[in-house]
Amino acid sequence: TSIIELLQVRSCITFIMRIGLSMQLGENGQQNFVRILINKLQNRKSISDYVILTILRELAFLIQLLAEGAAPLIDSIDNILKQLISSTSATMRTTCAVCYRALLISVPAAQSKLLENFNTQLIQILNEQSIGLTSDKIRFSNAIIIGIASAIAAIICASTFVNRIPTQILINSLNIAINMLSATEITPARAEAGWSIIDAYIALGAHYVEPQLSQLLLLWRNSLTKADVPSSERAAAILCRQRIPCLSALASFATNCTNLINSQMAQFLGSLISNLMPLVNAFTNTTISSYPQMTQETILLFKIHLARTCTALKMNALINCLSNILKWCATELVEGVLCSQIRTILHADDTLLGPWPTGSRKKHNANYDEDFFENAAATGIDDLQDTADIDVHLRLLDSSTILIADSTIAWKTKNITEALPEISQSLAIKLIDSITQLFPLVFLMTTTKNQLQLLNHFNNCVKSFSGSPVRKIVFQTNICCVILQILHLQTQQPI
Repeated sequence: TSIIELLQVRSCITFIMRIGLSMQLGENGQQNFVRILINKLQNRKSISDYVILTILRELAFLIQLLAEGAAPLIDSIDNILKQLISSTSATMRTTCAVCYRALLISVPAAQSKLLENFNTQLIQILNEQSIGLTSDKIRFSNAIIIGIASAIAAIICASTFVNRIPTQILINSLNIAINMLSATEITPARAEAGWSIIDAYIALGAHYVEPQLSQLLLLWRNSLTKADVPSSERAAAILCRQRIPCLSALASFATNCTNLINSQMAQFLGSLISNLMPLVNAFTNTTISSYPQMTQETILLFKIHLARTCTALKMNALINCLSNILKWCATELVEGVLCSQIRTILHADDTLLGPWPTGSRKKHNANYDEDFFENAAATGIDDLQDTADIDVHLRLLDSSTILIADSTIAWKTKNITEALPEISQSLAIKLIDSITQLFPLVFLMTTTKNQLQLLNHFNNCVKSFSGSPVRKIVFQTNICCVILQILHLQTQQPI
């Protein structure tokens, strides 16, 4: 069975279970349905991981529907999630964390008890790991550490909606994370676990963060030091894995604690971004093309979080690295895939680009098939040199990635539906979208002379473009999106 067929089956099953069953049942019926799903998960030896993930997705949706009606089931749900959240699969761990988030938003009275239990469990496994384990046991314990940390982050996230957790328990979680990140040598697993908890904690707001600020700034300084460009694929993967969660937490700080960022701190945060620019400029598409797919995705995720962090920071913090950021953004716009922003940038009643395609395949030249570009934005096509492959890519319109590359969706998304979407964009699309948001902000901070130079550079790139017609139109579309964003920002600024 192909991946596309599996995804199509999941879409059908999701529709049947949600529209045909869950939303048609009363509270008792929904509770019984949850019990049936839990029973399936308890007897999971005979089913594939893919089926388990599908069941977990529907479990999160059902819990959301039940709201307080999920209270009688909390122990049975917690027991099964604890078994699965220690999986070596990152996707399984993240999906379980989303379930915890749904559960504790619905039943906030259980937040304190579960958070205390996870704090105790995490301390215990960290102590066991420090004693010394075999390589296989260390790998398994790393998965448990990340899984428990994801659950803690999801519970803290749930408390931002309805907080029933005493401040001291939250601080205990934060102290565990700080201790993990204060070690002499920090493994990628501990970095991910520690920063995940801090990331969720920061979202509680400046009132919670300010007493701990000095420790957090020290951790950021130590984690985002200037590093040599990695010489091997493995070194690149480790370096990016250690910095991704750190950048995510920094973006949360810039977003949720703006009143704590004075000019001196802004300068300090800007210096951390400057430390990372040599790395991101070294990770060109050509350089990483020979790396395994997993490493390429890790590097893409690193770039996405760097772009999001730069966007979240005030532009005056980036004043010393504006030229490097502009150079990076320009490179990504030239080499990147088709962004998905143009429809959201334009108003609903805009007819500038004519009617949007509705999914019917055009019969004319495939190089200029509007449906193709719509599908490319949905699926993240990153190799458009051979237009003979267009028919293959067109069939991927309804596809979605099964694997969750970014675990932060468990606590950083607005709602459960956004955390577990039906169709997920590829990381390549998310990167170009992030660049499309960042570039205009940086562009407007430069001098008029530099702005004209950049626009002329893009104009020359379009004129001298040597790739396929499809690739050229992708590049032109991305540039149009950026220019529209620039014009939109200028209309918002005082004259």
